Amino acid sequence: MRVPIRPVVATPVERVQIITPARADAVVIKAAEPDEVVRALPIRKQLPIANIRANPKVQLGQATLNFKPMLDNPRTPFNVAEKLRAMPQAARVLSEETNAYEIDQGMIVQSKLTYRLQPGTCSDSARRTAVTRAGVQCSTRLNDQQLEAVYADKRNPHFVEDPNQRGRVIADARAKRAQIRAQVLIDIAELRASLNDPTRRSAIEAEVGAAEAARLATLSDEDLATEMVNNAENSIEQIIFIPKEETPLSTGVVKALLSTNGQGKTEQSTMLYNIAKAAGAMQGASSPTVDTTHNLTTRFFLTGFTLGREYEWRQRIEKSIKWCLVGC
Repeated sequence: MRVPIRPVVATPVERVQIITPARADAVVIKAAEPDEVVRALPIRKQLPIANIRANPKVQLGQATLNFKPMLDNPRTPFNVAEKLRAMPQAARVLSEETNAYEIDQGMIVQSKLTYRLQPGTCSDSARRTAVTRAGVQCSTRLNDQQLEAVYADKRNPHFVEDPNQRGRVIADARAKRAQIRAQVLIDIAELRASLNDPTRRSAIEAEVGAAEAARLATLSDEDLATEMVNNAENSIEQIIFIPKEETPLSTGVVKALLSTNGQGKTEQSTMLYNIAKAAGAMQGASSPTVDTTHNLTTRFFLTGFTLGREYEWRQRIEKSIKWCLVGC
């Protein structure tokens, strides 16, 4: 496959803080929050999602962006939020916001959704099916064999090729799981004590209802822990960067770069293809094809989200578990 070679000019958009860990021979680099990063950039124009819906075509440099593929994507946070709002008996949308920011290098689209599933949703087949169709998943407990099988699966991001190293990784993961489970069982024991105490039980019933409190009291420790995980506060954030193109790419080049033509098996490859379409890449003039080899004597390693000459997409999911239902 031959693709055009383009100069790489990238600007890191995430500041980092260096945290001193317990081990003296290691450092942990933590990326800045995306909101902080966006606020630090020189924003030329801000477009709320309402403006984009009213006019999906936006001029950016020499290209006309068409955001219709993003607006029609059922997996974008604002579309998921709309579906969840239509089923208040199954889920509650806590916050949702989408904005596009034009900067010197191009455009950033940031979409955030925070939601919580209603108590008992994942234990009720009809409500569980409804939220799954809306684009969110209930958590399912896996056994140790299922958790550890990912390290031997080449298709999984956790794959470790070397068998000896894989064994060490699995042993470390097993020890960490045991530590986490021990703490969870302590929290669940405290929750069960609350369910058995009349005064604290009344506060729980006021939060989730008497019938739900009675159902929770009958569950095993493992099932009660799963219920608390499914009652967590969930946040989904997607960030898209569309570079400002001097000359739009041709249809053939876009297909070569993304290889999947929007029909790939991964959500990210499909998203990237749609971003390229949105940036007007499917309408531009042809770019020359170069077939050559470069010797890279100096290599630069960039971490985190970058503003460069390529389309970029990132999704972050967070889950905050409240083990005690009330009073946490």
